[in-house]
Amino acid sequence: MRSAAAVLLLVLLASCAYRQPATISRFALTGVVVKVDAARKTAEIKHEDIRNAAGKLWMGAMTMEFPVKDDAGLARLHPGQHIRATVFQDDSDLSYWLGDIQAAAAPAPSP
Repeated sequence: MRSAAAVLLLVLLASCAYRQPATISRFALTGVVVKVDAARKTAEIKHEDIRNAAGKLWMGAMTMEFPVKDDAGLARLHPGQHIRATVFQDDSDLSYWLGDIQAAAAPAPSP
């Protein structure tokens, strides 16, 4: 009986330790850099609507701060710069960050 309880305890502990692999969602972002904070590894971006690959609205247009994990990508950002990037979201904890950052041409002025 004692060994059965030990096995049961091991099975329960193992099942508690199991974590689902993280699923990362990706969303295309287009915007303008407002501010870069190298010390905090963040960039404030004034962005257009952010939509998923199917075109469904994920976040409306606004100005907000994004964490940037890639030091080289952060170093290339400067205020006033138009960018295209990917917002990555870890679906397990809803944390997000900006990556795949590329300079983009400024939009053409409207007539």
